[in-house]
Amino acid sequence: LPTGPDPKWRFFARVGARPAETKFPELNAEAVVPRHFPEWEEVTGMWGSRMLDGLEVVAEMAAVGFGLDRNAFIDKMKGAPHLLAPTGSDLSK
Repeated sequence: LPTGPDPKWRFFARVGARPAETKFPELNAEAVVPRHFPEWEEVTGMWGSRMLDGLEVVAEMAAVGFGLDRNAFIDKMKGAPHLLAPTGSDLSK
């Protein structure tokens, strides 16, 4: 069993547009970009956008399946604090 702190690195990247006004500004703080990963924003932006696009399709299908307006869930997702949270590990340790 592992002992000590978890050796993994955990990063978070915002995905999608931020709301113009919010009661929770801490959810919209500036991103912290890993110093040794200069393409971080480009890569996480691409993956995050693709994942969010897929989730919107699923949300629309669910709404239709439940007999709701097709945008019932998607409208609630707009401007929400979506996060992509990749985990990194140094396998040399």
